[in-house]
Amino acid sequence: TDDVGADDVGADDGGTDGTGVDPFEPQNLQIDVKKDSEWDTGYCSPIKVTNLSDEMLTWKFKLKVDGSINQIWNASTSPIAGSEELFFVGVDWNGQLAPNASAEFGFCAAL
Repeated sequence: TDDVGADDVGADDGGTDGTGVDPFEPQNLQIDVKKDSEWDTGYCSPIKVTNLSDEMLTWKFKLKVDGSINQIWNASTSPIAGSEELFFVGVDWNGQLAPNASAEFGFCAAL
């Protein structure tokens, strides 16, 4: 089991998204990453995102992923220029989290 805690979800020092808001600003999230299936050329990981704050938030975080994602569900992702990390965000039906609420998504990656 690979677990990534809220301390590992950090900010990038590289600017804003054009609105004056840093898209990588850390949020008070708990990110639980597991590998539930693994084979010679790849793996799949379910991820649970929990809002640890006292406010409603639109979750987003960055995470280093081994290999390249070839399938993702219940989230979207994009590369971060100059980084080995990917930027993950929720989708319409799970992107907003109330305090103590969770969303789950997953991906499969090729190694």
